[in-house]
Amino acid sequence: MDFRPDHEHEGGSDGCINFSDPDNQGLQQCLTKFGIPELFEEYAHKVSLADFLVIIAEAGMARTHRSFKDDDMSLANSFRDGFKWGRRSIEQCDWNEGRMPNPEHGCHGLGEGKEGLEQIFVDNIYKGRKDAWTMVAAISGAHTVGGAHKEFSGYNGWWSDVENQGLFNNDYYYSLVAKGWGPELKVDDNEGKNQWQRVDIPHEKTIEQLKKDKLSAALYAAQEAALLDPKRGLFEKPLEGIQGHHEFMLTTDICLAMTRNTAVGNCFSRKGTFGDVDKVDITSTQHGNECR
Repeated sequence: MDFRPDHEHEGGSDGCINFSDPDNQGLQQCLTKFGIPELFEEYAHKVSLADFLVIIAEAGMARTHRSFKDDDMSLANSFRDGFKWGRRSIEQCDWNEGRMPNPEHGCHGLGEGKEGLEQIFVDNIYKGRKDAWTMVAAISGAHTVGGAHKEFSGYNGWWSDVENQGLFNNDYYYSLVAKGWGPELKVDDNEGKNQWQRVDIPHEKTIEQLKKDKLSAALYAAQEAALLDPKRGLFEKPLEGIQGHHEFMLTTDICLAMTRNTAVGNCFSRKGTFGDVDKVDITSTQHGNECR
């Protein structure tokens, strides 16, 4: 998918970024903020823009990985040793506008013109592969670093907690199945932007209020620990509006875990709620995951 130096097919890293594509909103500001154009100018006589963008992406992953300071077994060394050069840059790529999945369409799409992950990745990019859905889950792991800003995408939040969002690790996958998620509709009053927020953090409750809730012993213990957590102030306070570190998931994230994950699916099948992603809620406790 990435390395296509002969350009027999469209796609791959060709150095062309279509800044007019709504899916790329905010990207130009980000590249400018971190001095990427100036950095490329230093090496433009040695490397193509197409190769350079791959190097920058791998450098970002390597520096945020826990192995970065390990000289022998670091991800940086693996990227360096396995790097292939020779990608050719192109200047026009209007053909690729609008090809990213719309999170509102979920895993299987909502009909003609409303393609989901299946139509875009399984039936197209990974067509013919037995592990197509595994590859979709893998590429979604890019969410383990960074967040969404409503001024650019219309969505708002971070896919991991404060400690993990800046690290290239597997916390995105952990968060999907080990935290409780519930619908967060009409982000910033936009009916076309809906996401999922954590429902297992008792932001505004007191211990006295928590005792009145009808919770299992394990769930009560988890929420009590959250109330007493000294880092509680890092999370948003709904009564004062979204602020701080707001954790969220897109529907295209949730559907991967809830409709494409056999173990989770079996859990909800036993509970009798599986099959309607809007009603799915999996909650992490100190004693494991509760499916309810």
